[in-house]
Amino acid sequence: MRKDLDALVEELTHIHPDFKLISTEKVEVGDWVRWKCRDGCNAYGKHLGCPPYVSSPEETRKLIRYNEKAIVARFDAKPNLEVQPSHIHHFLWDAIKELHDTMFEFERHAFLSGYYKAFAMGALPCSYCNDCLPERAGFVLDQASKRFCEHPHKVSFFGKALFLF
Repeated sequence: MRKDLDALVEELTHIHPDFKLISTEKVEVGDWVRWKCRDGCNAYGKHLGCPPYVSSPEETRKLIRYNEKAIVARFDAKPNLEVQPSHIHHFLWDAIKELHDTMFEFERHAFLSGYYKAFAMGALPCSYCNDCLPERAGFVLDQASKRFCEHPHKVSFFGKALFLF
């Protein structure tokens, strides 16, 4: 049985209180984001949760159109000050993991509350493993490499801090 939306939103505040419920019509997906990753990130191609391994902007738009509501969550990044900011992934390691854990809990709770289309999209590369599959020596990537991910239930393969239902 599907839980009342107001009751669900109230329960989600116990998981993470800083979010806003919006219509999916307000969500824009920019084509430029993929270029920013490819040309502006020196970790491009090293994480299954990032381009080029994640869904295209058009595929993401299609997924969003299948939903009516979205939650955009805001997180305060608490950096690891022992790491140089130029190593952004490790500088924000704990904050990234917190984001992915929270988005996973949002999705899980909504699904168990009867919102079966619930789908969380985290942001930034995941931080569950010290090195992602593409970084491992001798690992050959194919079209279904994500099946080898050690945390596929928690890693978003899209790349936004968005939760759809």
